[in-house]
Amino acid sequence: MKQQFKQPNLDRRSRSILLETINEYVLTAEPVSSRSISRKLSEKLSPATVRNVMADLEELDFLAQPHTSAGRVPTDRGYRYFVNELLLNQERVALTTPLPASLVKSSYDKNLQDVLGSVCHLLSADSHQTSLVMAPAIGNLHLKRIEFIRLEEKQVLAVLVSSLGPAQNKMLRLTEDISQDRLISTANYLNTEYGGHPLVSIRRELQFRVEKEQQRCDKLKKRAFDLWAQVFTTEDHAELLIEGINHLLDQPEFQGDLKRIKALLKTVEEKQRLIELLDLCMQQDGPSVIIGEEHQLEEMQGCSLIAKNYKMDNATVGTVAIVGPKRMDYPKMIEIVNTSAANVSDFLSRNPDQGI
Repeated sequence: MKQQFKQPNLDRRSRSILLETINEYVLTAEPVSSRSISRKLSEKLSPATVRNVMADLEELDFLAQPHTSAGRVPTDRGYRYFVNELLLNQERVALTTPLPASLVKSSYDKNLQDVLGSVCHLLSADSHQTSLVMAPAIGNLHLKRIEFIRLEEKQVLAVLVSSLGPAQNKMLRLTEDISQDRLISTANYLNTEYGGHPLVSIRRELQFRVEKEQQRCDKLKKRAFDLWAQVFTTEDHAELLIEGINHLLDQPEFQGDLKRIKALLKTVEEKQRLIELLDLCMQQDGPSVIIGEEHQLEEMQGCSLIAKNYKMDNATVGTVAIVGPKRMDYPKMIEIVNTSAANVSDFLSRNPDQGI
């Protein structure tokens, strides 16, 4: 998500000084002086010349000066220019050192849920940021099998196995008792007729058959519809995995501002607003980068978020992301997020039976 921002045409000198200032600030977290920049530029410029260019960039709202005698720091607009340069020139989004082997070589665990958990852990560990991985909405998962176990009169345990992996158990309370033999025949019917179908569509298809056939509809189909209606009641629930919240506490930007970090941590822990934010990212192609005040959530305006969707058969099904300070190594972070999303997409392509 490249925010709507008309990329201004900076001259070569202004552009190089801006980019070098941002690189220096990312490394040090301290206001950057004109003297330090003059030493780093390939073009030989005096500190006074650099200082004049920095003043011009400050007027354009690319840099800011915290105090009169201090150096400059990037603004949100400065970071946006920097990121847009990266996204417009993908060949520049490259690391000077190889990616961690843990990210390059996916473990290809036995099911999607394990893979998403591994990716979330590795993404946080290798980026040193808070990682977010949104699993596919449950309605888009496919049925692998279902079992019904009679526990006592009018009480049944449903065991659902979807393409997400581990079995999910749900207790069902019935209006009339059903024998174990009939429960087995109902499960066999659902597995035979709807195995491999998206969960969200099974209820619709069952309802269509029951209503179409009406009086001719046998008891098995009606029973299947009634049981399935209790098993699957949520059509659009997405699970959000989060790891590395402690990394937010380590950032100098958030230290000493207890009120802001508490509000941010609350937003992260509550998850729902982050899910809504990632839903917006899933509507975009390519990496999504949201910086500072571009966030609609006030609690997130001290942060940047980088997200990339993962796909199955060219259809977006989920997303991976990191949240951290605006002062982050964007080239490296974008590449790590891109690689993590590619690993999940690769797993899905190699394991179609685990597909969404």
